[in-house]
Amino acid sequence: MKSVIARLGGSRFESTLLKVASRVLPLFQKALNDTRPFWIREAVSSSQKAALEPLRQKVTESSHYFSVPANSWLIEPLGVSSKNLEAALTWAFESGDFDVLTAVSSSTLSFDTDWTVGSKLSPRLLNQVSEGRIQIAFAPRATLGTSRRLIPLEVWRQSKKGNLVSPAWNGVFSEIASLDGSVVRRDGDLDQAEAFQSVFEINHKIDAVYLWVDGSDPKWLAKKSNFEGQGPSDHGTAPSRFVSRNELYFSLRSLLQHAAWVNKVWIVTDGQVPELGELSDRVTVVDHKDFIPAEYLPTFNSHTISANLHRIPGLTEHFLYLNDDIFFGRNLHPGIWFDTLGRSVIRYTRTVMPGFSAHDNDLIQKIRQNTVLLAHGRGLKTTTRSIQHGPHPMQKGIMEKLWKEFGSEFDKTCRSRFRLETDIVPEWLHNFAAITSGRGFIGGKLTYSYIVLNSKKSLPRILGLFFRRVPSVLCLNDVSELAADDIASEDTVENRLRLITKLLESDR
Repeated sequence: MKSVIARLGGSRFESTLLKVASRVLPLFQKALNDTRPFWIREAVSSSQKAALEPLRQKVTESSHYFSVPANSWLIEPLGVSSKNLEAALTWAFESGDFDVLTAVSSSTLSFDTDWTVGSKLSPRLLNQVSEGRIQIAFAPRATLGTSRRLIPLEVWRQSKKGNLVSPAWNGVFSEIASLDGSVVRRDGDLDQAEAFQSVFEINHKIDAVYLWVDGSDPKWLAKKSNFEGQGPSDHGTAPSRFVSRNELYFSLRSLLQHAAWVNKVWIVTDGQVPELGELSDRVTVVDHKDFIPAEYLPTFNSHTISANLHRIPGLTEHFLYLNDDIFFGRNLHPGIWFDTLGRSVIRYTRTVMPGFSAHDNDLIQKIRQNTVLLAHGRGLKTTTRSIQHGPHPMQKGIMEKLWKEFGSEFDKTCRSRFRLETDIVPEWLHNFAAITSGRGFIGGKLTYSYIVLNSKKSLPRILGLFFRRVPSVLCLNDVSELAADDIASEDTVENRLRLITKLLESDR
């Protein structure tokens, strides 16, 4: 069946198949949804949390409410005893200092959808909240519709032991003591937990760094043509390496939706400014000349750029390096890429490279082999398995140390205007050094999918996205080394990208 569908890739039937799949998706989505409360699965930024602090202080002026601990990238919900629910909500509705929001409880409920401002507490509403059919949240006045500007309410019920039991997982306590099953002591278990240094907490800031180029820009093309004789005739200068279909916008939108904890987003360009619409004020554009030594410019070699990212002024020690073909499909927490000690969490695929003496190795494999042999020769732990083509968790300190130890090899790579067989892969060398020094380790499974977007044969993998839970990380790559009869038309590629990005935004 898979081979039959693959043969339909790029044909006139493909768009129909994808349209049907995208419409059938909602039938599967109920079973695929993450059933955890939205405040546990959806991250927020530090600025979003800080903006809600005055509201938290205002609501907790009432002794009925208490704050429930959560990781730094999550909103701490407010809790209330079921015994005090009516008195607590009556006070909240009468306060007038903030809005009380209501929404139908469901697995699709989120910070940004389905909320209405409540006007008063009726017996019916009280009963619905008590039974868990209606979710209550608090928001600053007149801010409904502003991204993630609310604090959800949890209703804690009394157990036979007299303790209050958490209705949702909070990572700290399953139940806590209370006074008469109602009021929680302000100096009790929850306040004590706030002072803990959790082994799961990620306290360091993490930036994200994108490499981007508009390969259709006439000025950039003219500059590139002046140096094309210095590169190979295939992969290093292939147009597919520089084509742009506005993937950066969709990738960035998925990052901000599913990893809101990212501190700052950098876009590395060569004298260009991407059109990002409403996202423009969420990024900082940095030019090659602002951090790459002048003797290496101009460059059209991503290895040169990634080898120097640690020089970006103001970049955090820990950062994710990624390209605009990377997309995020689920809500993710920072511990996926850096642990509580700041170590890089590195993931490898099962794909291995050809032998060092194998015939006709392509440019990419030769460069990877160079990197493995170089690292092995200097006593680093290595592997011939490929790293996931996703966000690379990197550390400035490691790159600075590598430049001191492998300065001549980095210099040789950086002087290549385009990728050459003599290059090394900076992020591969970084990972070998991180693992060897104990500043990184091999992480567990992360749902990940790699799709060659411009290959006709990729249709089965694309259709599969609509009938299973979307992966955490998705790479939609353009590949230059395809057989002529396997290359999909530009219209086909753009239609695929449009439907997949729409799917990523629909998943919770």
